[in-house]
Amino acid sequence: MAALKGADRGAAALSGSCSQAGASDHRPASTQMMPPVRLANPLAIPSSQLEDWGPVNEPEGERVGQVRGREHVSVLGGVFRVGVWECSPGRWRRQVMEHEFAHFVAGRARFIPDRGEPFDINPGDAVWFPANTTGMWDITETLRKTYIIVTFHRKIWKLYTLLWH
Repeated sequence: MAALKGADRGAAALSGSCSQAGASDHRPASTQMMPPVRLANPLAIPSSQLEDWGPVNEPEGERVGQVRGREHVSVLGGVFRVGVWECSPGRWRRQVMEHEFAHFVAGRARFIPDRGEPFDINPGDAVWFPANTTGMWDITETLRKTYIIVTFHRKIWKLYTLLWH
């Protein structure tokens, strides 16, 4: 499983170079299976062992959050990103527009969605962010989460919406 840095993460995921299938696996991509991804005790990983992903993209105010993380990417019928993410205190606009499930393991923050009520985030909380969730992060204590971000290929998403809606 490839862990990618900064801007390389998106480019490699979109190019398909991070497929989980081995070189000897000649099955069509639609029948290949992503192996399990284990995030062993993400709270115990020292910040120094996470990759430096730089400052947040759209900071608000004087404090600019710094992001660190470790991510695994798979491209099988969609783009699946699984990882550990950490951000120092600061206020900024949310950048992830895909579906995201996050489990927060450390820190404190408030999320102010553009639609809906603001809520506080504490260690142990889990949040589902539907695709296109926008809003403002206000991180008051270095925040760490594990996450799953899913982007379906257009044809698969169309099939999903036809079958389930």
